Amino acid sequence: MNEFIIDFQVTKMCNLNCEFCCGADKSKKDSTLEEIKIVIDKFGKAGVDRIVLTGGEPLIRKDIDEIINYIYNKGINVYLSTNGYFLNEHIDVVSKCVDCIGLPLDGYTTELSEEMTRKDSQLDVTLNSLKLIKEKNKNIITKVGTVVSKINYDTLDRLGELLYKDKNFAPDVWRLYQFTPLGEGKKVKNKFYITDEEFDEVVKKIKNRFPDKNIGSLSNAESNDTYIFIAPNMEIVGLSDDDYISLGNALDMSYTEIVELREKMKETLKNAKKNREWTITQ
Repeated sequence: MNEFIIDFQVTKMCNLNCEFCCGADKSKKDSTLEEIKIVIDKFGKAGVDRIVLTGGEPLIRKDIDEIINYIYNKGINVYLSTNGYFLNEHIDVVSKCVDCIGLPLDGYTTELSEEMTRKDSQLDVTLNSLKLIKEKNKNIITKVGTVVSKINYDTLDRLGELLYKDKNFAPDVWRLYQFTPLGEGKKVKNKFYITDEEFDEVVKKIKNRFPDKNIGSLSNAESNDTYIFIAPNMEIVGLSDDDYISLGNALDMSYTEIVELREKMKETLKNAKKNREWTITQ
């Protein structure tokens, strides 16, 4: 069971422009490949079990295959969080080195995807990515993540029917995330906001609708003290009280300081472990 999980935002760049994005700060400068390797070495020595590659869109980096290979060869589990648009270009290294992959899908129609401010093509991209992964390596755990908002919360049963239509390519896990007014999402809270009660109700409805499926959820409250990020500029960031807090700089920190940070943040890491229990092969 993983105990030390880090979300590594290897780039701020993305090919999408989702209004609810709470990913990497676009004002942060991306680090070099050598800097990334140095930090991977430090955290690997400190006992990190899993690195979640995210961004931005991680597959947009030209050196992402080398980054994935580097982590894999260190004996660290790799979880790739991607929108899928560039997956086909990197499928060889992904199918070999990645053991978990997360893909987004917020609507069962192209119109809903577009209304949620993803591209209308996201529907086909995610479904085709699931098929591609299952064909290349059926042992990779696949997760579809859905941002639940007032735009789509009453349509999720139809999204579930679409996801589970073909059991050969259905995701292993479906995760429902309450819209979180963080990052860019702060600007559009009125457009997407869903109450805690509404979120709980739709999660219950979906779990009852698909009782034999692995369906999880994460509310706003549960997001707090659950993640530790390494930002593109190597700043280490935690999420607490609905705000991001700086914990230091990964490049500047020594191995000893990272071990001390691990001890200091043990409750957050425990929460992170619980939040990512689905990444463990049963």
